[in-house]
Amino acid sequence: MEQKKNLCAQVPISLHAQVCEAREAAGQTTSEYITNLLIEYYNLKKNGGTAKIEKRQYPPRMTPQLQKEVIRFECCREQFAFLRENSISTQEDMTAFQARTEDAISGLMKQRTILNVRKKKRRAVYDALADVEALAEARRLYDEGLSGMEAEAARYAEASALLDGCGIPRDRLAAEKAELYRQLAELNRSIRAERRKLAMCKEVMEKVPNMKRSIENLEIKEVLHNEHRRR
Repeated sequence: MEQKKNLCAQVPISLHAQVCEAREAAGQTTSEYITNLLIEYYNLKKNGGTAKIEKRQYPPRMTPQLQKEVIRFECCREQFAFLRENSISTQEDMTAFQARTEDAISGLMKQRTILNVRKKKRRAVYDALADVEALAEARRLYDEGLSGMEAEAARYAEASALLDGCGIPRDRLAAEKAELYRQLAELNRSIRAERRKLAMCKEVMEKVPNMKRSIENLEIKEVLHNEHRRR
């Protein structure tokens, strides 16, 4: 992919508003819209100004009511997929699933607590590792006689002394830190995923009364319709 560079320009407010409106209609970011606009302009210029720029075809805008219905449909589809994937078809299934999910979250939280305790115990040497890496260049410049690097050089020396005195090789510490942070990140992702499941359970349960009423209304309408046909 070709490298990119920032392009800034002051334009009249009226032109800015026109660009923003066209960009929103195109469903593009400002960067994408300006890039495409400039490409079209230079293609036109390269062809001697004789080529016509094709008129963009934008999809019709949805009304607020239609947008609301689309959002509601997507929400219902997501909830249906959730119920199907987890084999939930009764109230008992939902209650059991919620209990399992809460137990899973509790277990994950305990694991995270253990790792955070380990992280806290190693915080000083982990911070020293970060300082040594971040300040290595400053220490090199200080050793070469560059002024203004005294504070950074002092921090580097302090961190280096701490690492040398901890009795653990730096490469081993670095590997341990990376693995600990990886495990914490994975646990946090798992906890968020389980919490999303609980939130989905709550959303579904809140809609159950309305769903029951809708089904009952449909059944009543069907009975009335059948009676009318028999007459």
